[in-house]
Amino acid sequence: MKKMRGLFFLSALLILIGNTSAEELSPLAAGQSAFNAGNYSLSFSLWSTLATQGNAEAQVFVGLSYDNGWGTDRSARLARVWYKKAANNNNTSGQYLLGLQYIQGTSAERAKGLMWLQRAADNGDVAARQFIQKGKKRGWFKGIPPVVKPAKEKSAPQTIALAQ
Repeated sequence: MKKMRGLFFLSALLILIGNTSAEELSPLAAGQSAFNAGNYSLSFSLWSTLATQGNAEAQVFVGLSYDNGWGTDRSARLARVWYKKAANNNNTSGQYLLGLQYIQGTSAERAKGLMWLQRAADNGDVAARQFIQKGKKRGWFKGIPPVVKPAKEKSAPQTIALAQ
């Protein structure tokens, strides 16, 4: 599990802005710029505004901020809330990160985690696909009961990455 946790935080650094309209790009970019400059409080504030308006990329960034304590108090519970919002908005990074959080939990949560990881992989997330392949080889998923996957969204999946 410690290796999975390490993969979780490493993966948090691999997220890039995907399908975004012109008016949404500016606040996302401003948040990224503030983050890169070390002003985590400002980046969290900018991303929170967009996230509450339904922007899936910002929802992932807010989740990452809660997960890592960037500009806010650390809260795995609130990180999960924001990852779930992004995942339900068909954001593959949100699906992947939500899956990683669930996979570390109880048996029922582990089943949800594997379902979300598979959904991210099915939607084209390379990290999710690699994680699943590695997990199967190492037996990480033994004993996890199957969960029926939700129907695929009709809109194109979105992937984001946190630029360095």
